[in-house]
Amino acid sequence: MPYLNPDRALPYSGLGEALYNAEEYELAARCFLKAREIREPLLGIESVDTVTTFNNVGCCFFMLDRPKEALSYFKISREVMIYELG
Repeated sequence: MPYLNPDRALPYSGLGEALYNAEEYELAARCFLKAREIREPLLGIESVDTVTTFNNVGCCFFMLDRPKEALSYFKISREVMIYELG
């Protein structure tokens, strides 16, 4: 897949979902952060795909008992979702 294709993040997101459901939150967070690393520069912060990844990272951090970091990701995700989706 071309380097500038944001779909390169899909395997990381899928693996992150599977790991989250298996209660492997630290590994899931790493996958979601990698997906974010790919999506943010290519799609921008205002992309729904990017902020969905932010929300997923927030969920992982919440489960890892890192509430301040989780809240930061949730706030970003919420604001962009409200702006983009109404």
